[in-house]
Amino acid sequence: MSAASRRPGLRDAKRQVVAEALWHAALERFGSKGYKETTVEEIAEHAGVSRRTFFRYFASKEEIVVFAMDAYGDLIVQAIHECAPAGRPIDIVRDAVMRVVVFVVAQPTARRALQITDEHPEVRASQLSRLHRIESRVAAAFRRALGLRDPHHPRATALAATTLMLVDVTLRTWYRDSEVPLARILGPLIDAITLLGADRPPAVRRRRRGDGGSPASLAS
Repeated sequence: MSAASRRPGLRDAKRQVVAEALWHAALERFGSKGYKETTVEEIAEHAGVSRRTFFRYFASKEEIVVFAMDAYGDLIVQAIHECAPAGRPIDIVRDAVMRVVVFVVAQPTARRALQITDEHPEVRASQLSRLHRIESRVAAAFRRALGLRDPHHPRATALAATTLMLVDVTLRTWYRDSEVPLARILGPLIDAITLLGADRPPAVRRRRRGDGGSPASLAS
């Protein structure tokens, strides 16, 4: 491999190192001084870079808090790939969500990041603005796992949205009460989703069968 071909990879690696340094510096400053009170200049100084460098990587404090969401997307996609042999789509969802939340809560910065997101609506809004991109990647992972060729298949879209929702609810529940085991949080949520289609009145079921068969279920 030539030096020229190696250069883009090295640049990407350097950018990742600087971005992670800024993220960790931000969380440390937020933890010691408070989110509102911490300035961009203090974060940059704590990370050993200039204010100008900060803005080459992040547009705002809100954006730096949700920096880890791209890695979070990678983690979910990898978990879906590894859990694909689990069988039914709902089993893939359950196993993938559990892998992701177990990894996240093991991180020393998890509680601080969740606290900032919980207490500051502007951070939550920034987080939600990134979810569409992550949801698209997760839907693509489900299409591959299930062998679906349609790039806009509604089943993959529904599974992706469900997975992200379950990760979010499980982590926020854990943040409020970390004594509750993750399996005890996630289990009832999965059960509720699995049973969603079971409570339709018989007349509704008959009408839907008449429209061309029973509706597809996340559980099948």
